[in-house]
Amino acid sequence: MNKLNCILLVSTDTATCHALKSQLSDKPYQILIATDRERVDNMFQTETIDLVVICGNAASEEGALYCQSIRKLPTAKTVPIILAGAHLTPEVIENSYYMGASDIVSMLHPELLHQHIQLLLKNQQFEEFTSTHPQAQNLGVIVTDQHQNLLYLSKIAQQLTGWLAHEARQQNLSQVFQLLDTQSTLPISLPFPTINHDNLEFAQTSHRAALVHRSTQTQTVIECIVVPFPLSGNNSVGIGTIVVFWETLEQHKLPNKAYQSAINTLLPSKFNGNILVAEDSAWMRMTLKWALEEWDYNVMLAEDGELAVESFKENPVDLILMDADMPVLNGIEACKQIRALANGRNVPIVMVTGLDSPKWVDSAYRAGVTDFVSKPIVNWAVLRNRIHYLMTAKRNEDALFDEKERAQITLASIGEGVITTDTHGRVEYLNQVAISLTGWSVEEAKGKLLEQVFQLVEEEPSQNLMTLPIDAVISRPNEEYLTFFAQRFICKVVNNPILMNRVTHQKFAIEETSAPIEDRNGHVVGQVLVFRDITENRNLILELWHKATHDALTSLFNRSAFELQAHSLLSRLEHPKLAAHQHHFLMYMDLDRFKTVNDTCGYEAGDQLLKNVAYLLQQRISEYSQFNVTFARLGGDEFGLLMENASCEQANELANRLREDVCNYRFLWTNKERKEELSSDIDRRESFVFTIGASIGVVLVPEESLSYESLAAMAGDACHHAKNAGGNGIYIYQVDNPNPNIEWVKLIKHNLQQEGFALFTQEIRARGSRATQGMCWEFLLRMYGEDRALLKPGAFFSNASRNNLMPAIDRWVVKQIFEWFQHSESVVNELNFATVNISYYSLEDPELLNFITQHAPQMQLPTHKICFEIGETSLINNFTGTATFIRTLKALGFRFAIDNFGTGMSAFHYLHNLPIDFIKIDGALIGNITNPSTFMMVKAIYEIARLEDIRIIAEWVEDAACLQKLDEIGIDYVQGYFIAPEIPLVLAEN
Repeated sequence: MNKLNCILLVSTDTATCHALKSQLSDKPYQILIATDRERVDNMFQTETIDLVVICGNAASEEGALYCQSIRKLPTAKTVPIILAGAHLTPEVIENSYYMGASDIVSMLHPELLHQHIQLLLKNQQFEEFTSTHPQAQNLGVIVTDQHQNLLYLSKIAQQLTGWLAHEARQQNLSQVFQLLDTQSTLPISLPFPTINHDNLEFAQTSHRAALVHRSTQTQTVIECIVVPFPLSGNNSVGIGTIVVFWETLEQHKLPNKAYQSAINTLLPSKFNGNILVAEDSAWMRMTLKWALEEWDYNVMLAEDGELAVESFKENPVDLILMDADMPVLNGIEACKQIRALANGRNVPIVMVTGLDSPKWVDSAYRAGVTDFVSKPIVNWAVLRNRIHYLMTAKRNEDALFDEKERAQITLASIGEGVITTDTHGRVEYLNQVAISLTGWSVEEAKGKLLEQVFQLVEEEPSQNLMTLPIDAVISRPNEEYLTFFAQRFICKVVNNPILMNRVTHQKFAIEETSAPIEDRNGHVVGQVLVFRDITENRNLILELWHKATHDALTSLFNRSAFELQAHSLLSRLEHPKLAAHQHHFLMYMDLDRFKTVNDTCGYEAGDQLLKNVAYLLQQRISEYSQFNVTFARLGGDEFGLLMENASCEQANELANRLREDVCNYRFLWTNKERKEELSSDIDRRESFVFTIGASIGVVLVPEESLSYESLAAMAGDACHHAKNAGGNGIYIYQVDNPNPNIEWVKLIKHNLQQEGFALFTQEIRARGSRATQGMCWEFLLRMYGEDRALLKPGAFFSNASRNNLMPAIDRWVVKQIFEWFQHSESVVNELNFATVNISYYSLEDPELLNFITQHAPQMQLPTHKICFEIGETSLINNFTGTATFIRTLKALGFRFAIDNFGTGMSAFHYLHNLPIDFIKIDGALIGNITNPSTFMMVKAIYEIARLEDIRIIAEWVEDAACLQKLDEIGIDYVQGYFIAPEIPLVLAEN
């Protein structure tokens, strides 16, 4: 028996290894498992490893490092290594090949992996041949399968063709081995050789051509020969091709015997069997020996019957040629003794004799002789064919016996349960596994109907009996039965059946198939049911499936599963009947101010926030169970949602509810530190309360063909637009304008050149006891659209920021305000202060900072009346750049405000070392101040700001109730439409 190939499975996840080992259990491998590098090293020291499979997390996360580590082991330098994992990035693949990987498998499908394992093991055999055989080291060798797809490419072949081994595998021979006619330079193809299956003769063909290098397109004149190659032990099936070639330059040309020897080494040697010749005549013995060896038989000799028996005992043969009349022990007695041996009962014995009396012939046949050949042998062709026939019959008989014996042993020891029935569905046989799983003995079950013995129940507690697919047809007439099985020969249950044991009532998850049993005339005489316990396997597979398709942190679907669902939807839309009258929506969601939580309290708090938000949104989505909604975490704080068969109103309603749920959620986090020096058991706690938002981009999936990548880009663009418009909003992508950014960029650049922007102001009114009386404004920016309508920043800021235009816009605003301050002395004298927003993208812009530091002193501006507003996210995300900007301009007398402040107390520790004058509380909090918890949060912000001597400005004051609550707190300044409208700057001067 051939030695099983030893395969080492390497993964950091034990469940992955055991599941894969179980799935490969029916393959001819000895499977070993290693879950860390130390275990890998030990395996190579104690075992002979033929191939390594790096799978699961080890493949995707550190596959290249594992390859490098294995290649450093002395016994693993040439061992094939397969990297098998889903969603391997191009970088991982490239690094893995560089570090020593032999092949890459993009998914852990057992059949696909088995094919790659077999391919690499065969390649290893070829590689060992080309490295050890002297003649082959200077030859280019290519091996293909029966479809002319490449299995192996030697190093010389790689050099001359320009293809790497892993690139060429499974490519067609015509793609890799590109040949030109040496005279006409036209492309040519190799004519493949003919095969005589009857005599197993392989006819080789030779050719001269110009081989084209893949990369350089240089041509090398070669000579090559093409030989059929048996891919399996049976020469008559699985015939591939060997192409052997070499350069025709004189110094490289090989003598005919050299390459013929190399080819003969690859091809299997011809050997038809072992024959024992028992003959007392030396001349006859040698004559038979020469003839048999000419016919490719291995021959052993014996001079008499006794020596023949002893020789057979030591070395059993496939056939015996026995002389009848021999000294010591004649042929008939020798035949009797050989037949008495266990391994001599079925060996063909041909009596070579001149005796032909009926009595003698009868006694010879009774002794066990198989056939007679008369002396003298006149027609040697008859003898050759008679031996060939007897050998073939013996092999067929042995194969039939082995098959029957294997079937009996297999049924008794097989890991699957087997039940056979008659044509009426009554049980005839159960093997041991079936007895163990069903709880029925053969005696008890025999004659019972199959559904009585093989009881399947549902997974649900109801335990209603299920009907086997085969039962519906078991009572039909043979004609109908045959028609049924012609269409569905194997019936496979796909609804996860559960088998209940009759005695113990234990339940087993099973996988089962059923098929008809037919006699030699094609009549159905019963059925066979094969089933196996897959309880453990199914649990492992379910665990693997869950890990592969779900996010580990939130338990939502991951990006891969989400993309798979989206691709499935798009493929269904290609069928007009399925796509008619259906609307589907793709949504991308990005959490606002999430980074603040990570930066303030660490990643543990950020992870907990993501889990809480995921649970919150899942609860909301569950209310829309009438739609097929797929919700996934795409990575970081990004989520994706696919809503099928919904109207625009329903999709908009769901998006708004999700946004409101996130906006109204308050995340409380407490950091704990043990103060060891305290004698009492006291914890020092620092608590934070955060509010976040959600920016959502929505795309209506169009009916016309569109790739998922395009839809994802649209949804991402819409989400980005919503985020840059201030966040906590929804933006619906307009599919009829697939690339609106280009038009926006042109419009913004045109307006910067043609004064297409305008400044507005809105009053900031002093309200609290700490406020300084006097006129206070905020400068607001507007832009003229194509129809000369004024657009608010939310309409164009996202496109401006994505195209790096915000610094230019901020410089225009600052320039206009500086000029206004210089030429509006009367109004400026009455002005207490005026605020102007500086975007995040301009804080590190050297041109803006240089402009302010140079022109403010030159223009002799009252810098203490100009207050720059910096967003809280800018302070958190770029503290160093923001601090430099603030300190530089504070030295010139400018004032500063932190805008959109409202994530609780998360940013106060940044303010201790910054000269901040004002805090503008986020409008989302002010708009919800009538809520008691929000009121207390705003009050807490005010109290802490008062301790820091920072003034508070409340924006978005929209009604009297809101203003009353702010007065209760004592807020210093208020701003909003309830206080004063936005007006053009030219009107504000009056």
